[in-house]
Amino acid sequence: MADLLTIGASAAQLYKSGLATVSNNIANLTTEGYNRQSINVSESAPNLHGQSYIGTGANLASVTRAYNGFAENNLRQSKGELSIQDQLIDYTSQIVDVMGSDSAGLNQAMDRFFDAAGGLSIDPASIAMRSSFLNEAQGLAIRFNELADYLNDVEQDTQFAIEVKTTRLNNLAEQLVTINSELKENLDVTKQPPGLLDQRDKTLLEMAEIANIYVIEGNSGAVDIRLDNAFGTMVIDNNRANQFSTQFNQPKVGSVEIISSYGALGNVTDMTGGALGGLLSVRSQVLMPTIAKLDDLANTLTTQVNAIQIAGYDANGIFLGTDMFGNDGVTTGAAGLTLLLSDPMKIAAARQPGSTGDNSNMVLMARLQTTHVMEETGGTPAKNTLSLTDDDVANFAGTMTLNDGATTVTLTQADIRNLGSTTAGLANLINARGVSFTASITGDDMVLTSADGNPRVTVTTGTLIGVSDASAIPQTNTLSLTDTQISNFVGTMTLNDGATTVTLSQADIRDQGTTAKLSDFINSSKVLPGLDVTASTNGDKIILTSGVGKPFVEVIIGTPIGAPVYGGGSLTDGYNSIVTAVGSQATLAKISKDALQVVFEQATAEKDRISGVRIDEEAADLIRYQQAFQASAKIIEVSSKLFDTILGVR
Repeated sequence: MADLLTIGASAAQLYKSGLATVSNNIANLTTEGYNRQSINVSESAPNLHGQSYIGTGANLASVTRAYNGFAENNLRQSKGELSIQDQLIDYTSQIVDVMGSDSAGLNQAMDRFFDAAGGLSIDPASIAMRSSFLNEAQGLAIRFNELADYLNDVEQDTQFAIEVKTTRLNNLAEQLVTINSELKENLDVTKQPPGLLDQRDKTLLEMAEIANIYVIEGNSGAVDIRLDNAFGTMVIDNNRANQFSTQFNQPKVGSVEIISSYGALGNVTDMTGGALGGLLSVRSQVLMPTIAKLDDLANTLTTQVNAIQIAGYDANGIFLGTDMFGNDGVTTGAAGLTLLLSDPMKIAAARQPGSTGDNSNMVLMARLQTTHVMEETGGTPAKNTLSLTDDDVANFAGTMTLNDGATTVTLTQADIRNLGSTTAGLANLINARGVSFTASITGDDMVLTSADGNPRVTVTTGTLIGVSDASAIPQTNTLSLTDTQISNFVGTMTLNDGATTVTLSQADIRDQGTTAKLSDFINSSKVLPGLDVTASTNGDKIILTSGVGKPFVEVIIGTPIGAPVYGGGSLTDGYNSIVTAVGSQATLAKISKDALQVVFEQATAEKDRISGVRIDEEAADLIRYQQAFQASAKIIEVSSKLFDTILGVR
């Protein structure tokens, strides 16, 4: 009877545990990160009675949770990918809302500026029109400043968010080290407290939301973690937690490095997933390019407006050569854009000296609103070609400046001449100077090509490209310009045959549109009287040839041929292209999020299917365990009666 009583008692205790487990599941139906628990039953060792073994009941082996590592990993991965898009959507939407608005964007300010220029071109003698134009110029500069300040605020906001996320990543790593220490007290994961494992998984999920992590689970349930993959930077290894820190604007402005403290040298890694990856993408793909594009736009506006202003005459018919826009002396680009002109009488509305009624210069200013001054980007990297014959290299006069956006190299006259008489030698010299430009040779032409699509090549010739003796054969100098590049030409072209000097302005060249028209323009005696220089075309090249004994042709390019900003077309087109680019990224991020949201919901549903509490199943288990408990109690009752009967017989 003792055996029967023991079996009944152990069974009652077992199913009491089952009822407690079911009750705990029901109580945690809505608890975040809770995994459904269940009891595991093992048979007690039977006893030998005579020739047979008689069972002795059952024992509670363990309480385990429903868990699938593959489903958990999918959930973490989808959560991290979704977090990337959340950051992109958040910041790109903010930027688009501000830059695309009528009150904060540039379009209305530029419209008012060019409308004021148009009004002044109608009545160039009007003091009121001059003051209005100057006021709108001031308003345009301020609007550039405000947008630059806003983008700088966003940049600071992303910096703060990156620091917060990095700190949280460090804290989570320390929490997991503590959890690991407790888990390693028992080497069998099935014997671990389910709540502790739930805490581990919840911490891992939050960590995956911050960074893309690779989890390695041991037999005890303790985890090692690396970034991205099995070979990535360590986060947790052998109960040691890495501590990450951030470094901004090193090695260059706008850059971010997340620095690992682990290891003697301190490993440096880039976060590619999670909120940190999203924030870094916001900075590298959206924010910093937008800031650079806005600066380029401000610089192009300054160059274009100043080129017109300094070429004209003020209200008194005086040539001043004074810039209208500049920078504040502290910052450059959009943030530092400032109006230098304060006297409305000094606005150069006229193109001719001494003519107060002349409006031709202001007509050019108003026309600038629709003039194609922006370089189209995308596709094949732009090329700037300087054509040099072998003799030209040997006789080169001037300098050549190469700037790829990070490195600036200036080749002096001596540098180039010392190469002897070949363009090949010059190409090799350029390729050895550490800029991202490459130089190649086609015939006697040297082609300078930007590797990153930003053709920041400046060619400055102080006098002639290839000065020759006056008694020599007439010198031919070739300026290579595609038709598109002519419409985007930045700088001036000076023609000097030894007796007459004529300078073609940026506007003069751009107005022609094609090399053929520019050639006709130069050859026109009405335009350039007395100049013994002829122009001809060869494909997209215009060839300038001086008369016999007068090889004094000078090409001066102040900034790159086809200085890139962004988007083709006018200044307004350029600004709209900036807003459109950010808007496109916001749209793509939303599309990606919609798709990833479906993946995340599927991963969540799969985890819930495996690990979630389902009230109908728990109700069924509740009834089952209740009946088993009642049956066990009945066994105890029957055992007790049998025992009493035996005692009574005696």
